[in-house]
Amino acid sequence: MPTAPVPILIGGHGEAALRRAARDGDGWLHGGGDQADLPRLLARLARLREEAGTAARPFQVHVISLDAYQPDGVPLAEKIGKLRRYADEVIAKVNG
Repeated sequence: MPTAPVPILIGGHGEAALRRAARDGDGWLHGGGDQADLPRLLARLARLREEAGTAARPFQVHVISLDAYQPDGVPLAEKIGKLRRYADEVIAKVNG
């Protein structure tokens, strides 16, 4: 049993996912989409949180990089290294 509340992070770039994150979530995951879309998505989240009355509540944003996910042809050791880096730099912070 966790000794502290476990944050609920909601991912997705669609309107329904953004609304869920703003209304019900403790944070949002930018799941490897185009980085150029990030400012627009963050602005939309801020507006939705205002509308939902949750803007004053703590809220985490995690940006997941696409560099851990490569097409075939990338050596397995390289993929594993990128996933380990993701675990160390992102997952450890969420769990820490």
